[in-house]
Amino acid sequence: MSELKIEENKFYILTKNNGESETTLHNDLDSPIDKIREYLDGGTEPDELELLSVEMEEKQFTIKTYPWSKIASRLVRRG
Repeated sequence: MSELKIEENKFYILTKNNGESETTLHNDLDSPIDKIREYLDGGTEPDELELLSVEMEEKQFTIKTYPWSKIASRLVRRG
């Protein structure tokens, strides 16, 4: 069994849907951005990837789709 320690009450869910579905959890934003780069370099299409941010506040969770404009910006900055 693996654990994910949540820091700053926020984590990210990256899902790849290209035939087989693969979902990974990340406790910082750099990790899924690196994984997205790896997927894209391997031929995965952008529309086959989805990145969600999950914020926890007391007993309430807020889930938002992380926009591709921000993903692209981080990909460029991380070179």
